[in-house]
Amino acid sequence: MTRIGLLLVFLGLSTALASANAAEQYPAHKAPATGYADIAGQLEVAPPLNIAGPFPYQLRKIRQGDVVLVQIRYPVVPPMPASVAISTEGKRIELVGLARTSAEVALLAREPRQGGGFGVGFVQLVLRAVKPGTEHVTAHVKLADGSVKDVPLAFEIEASDK
Repeated sequence: MTRIGLLLVFLGLSTALASANAAEQYPAHKAPATGYADIAGQLEVAPPLNIAGPFPYQLRKIRQGDVVLVQIRYPVVPPMPASVAISTEGKRIELVGLARTSAEVALLAREPRQGGGFGVGFVQLVLRAVKPGTEHVTAHVKLADGSVKDVPLAFEIEASDK
């Protein structure tokens, strides 16, 4: 057998042993019968809102169990968002997740640049409709300087068929 043949046999045996050890350490698990797997709903993506306003009243119609992605746009200049919290009137909406997108700073130059950044970032709130009814939600975006910007949202939640 050549050296390459021996090397391939050795690599094949080490890969098989590693696979067997991984199967012993990490057995397959089934998803639980309850929890988010049982939620019937759709993903709704709301148009981005500007952190500085204006905030025209818009009642968004969703169904119980729906997940809504709300994006709050902010300029990439200090002070930047440091944290976000929500408050609700009737606890019909819950905060499921929160994220902040990476933002690019726009560089100014005398000559046009290819692929320059726009200078806008987004805070993303993932909300889930829990109970039917009208719900008013306020996203409290705390900035790095300690000031807070309030972004109002309104939802009309219809009962689900489930």
